Amino acid sequence: MDIDEDDDVGEDIWNAFSWRSHISRKINLMQKHFEELSFPESYKQMIEFFDTYFLAFLDEDNRNIEEGLPTKLKNSNVPRVIVDSCFFTFLDDSKFSALQELKLLELLCTYYRGEKLDVPRYLVFECIFGSLVDDEPKLQDVKVKFLGELLSMAAGTECTLILDSFAILLQKVGQSAKLLPVISHLINDYCVLVPSAFKILENAIQASPLFASQIVEALPMLYSFHEKPRKNSEDADDEDYPSIHQSLPPTPLLNIIGSWLTSNTKCFTLRKMHSFTTLPSIYASLDENMPAKISKCPITGLLSWSVLSPLFAGVKIGSKVIDTEEIRKASSLLHFGILNYFALHCKGDASGSGDEDELEPGEVSEEKKPIEELIFESDIRNVIAYLDETVENLNEEITKEKVGESIDRLAQIIQVSKWSGCFLPSSKKFKHALKKVPKTKLFSKVIKSL
Repeated sequence: MDIDEDDDVGEDIWNAFSWRSHISRKINLMQKHFEELSFPESYKQMIEFFDTYFLAFLDEDNRNIEEGLPTKLKNSNVPRVIVDSCFFTFLDDSKFSALQELKLLELLCTYYRGEKLDVPRYLVFECIFGSLVDDEPKLQDVKVKFLGELLSMAAGTECTLILDSFAILLQKVGQSAKLLPVISHLINDYCVLVPSAFKILENAIQASPLFASQIVEALPMLYSFHEKPRKNSEDADDEDYPSIHQSLPPTPLLNIIGSWLTSNTKCFTLRKMHSFTTLPSIYASLDENMPAKISKCPITGLLSWSVLSPLFAGVKIGSKVIDTEEIRKASSLLHFGILNYFALHCKGDASGSGDEDELEPGEVSEEKKPIEELIFESDIRNVIAYLDETVENLNEEITKEKVGESIDRLAQIIQVSKWSGCFLPSSKKFKHALKKVPKTKLFSKVIKSL
């Protein structure tokens, strides 16, 4: 079906932002047009249609800024309808082959090639995938699977703009649990199905530091120690063990996060893209009035990973025994990265004053000044609670040496974060909680200094 550039009232049919009348009729016209096109032309034109809409918005917004006027996304229902009724409905069709899906992924990666993300292309990304955070998103499984595959391809090909766009969407929705299945899909591809390929995901930080930072902040929601395993319950059986395992990230993922934190620590201290997170959206759940969820410390959720990981070394969970050497090596890298992150936040000359050479092993200089408090007493108390629960529920398989290693890691986190000014413990309640923790030589020394 051919569509004229101008409809019968003189409006540009390809510029939905400018439509003023007969909106429903124009939507039906565009739907029929896309339905009649062959693949991949249908998707090329849909992407162009979305791009034109947001370019028109940006043009009007720039004019209104000069006049001090706000700009609204006019006819925002138009791209929403096309996304669900065409873009993902076609993708959900049983006739849509795996080869066509691969070509569509390549088409999107081509559209997002470039060195710098611009507003229209980010808004196109949010237009296509933003409905995932709606209360009742349509075709959710199709969208999650497709976005997960797109991120996998983007990580493998270092398509920076797609990784940046997803990171901004994550930041905008404040680590919504509704986007966790997408992250899970990505982790499954590179850390579970083909664990030898984890280096590909590890290298994604070079393409998009923002992506790495936001993923690190979201991951603890996927692998959390919040739910207490039910090993000692009367009806417990092997089905309960995966609940313990689920709280521990795959070893390749520990390697990735540890590598990111040790070799690219500064990327986790970068300021976020506020100019994108405050943009208006065609989705009510992502509107411009939503405050961006900016975390001062994206690695808070990793503290429990670092402290508790030694407890799982050699533990049999279901039919699988967690490799002692692998998890210790990976978690040690993660732990070093966390300490490095806190040390980086300490003001002062990076080379130090020279006094560090005179310190005893395990001691740190008290001369450097803090930037800001990044973790709080409640964060450490949570780690202690998870430590108690894990020791209790894996009691038969946990040795005194493992517990001592975990407690020493907790002591090091408290010591370095306090020295750097990232942690300022002061309450009697917190000090009382520390007294309940089994003592090691290092832990006793640290709590004595508080």
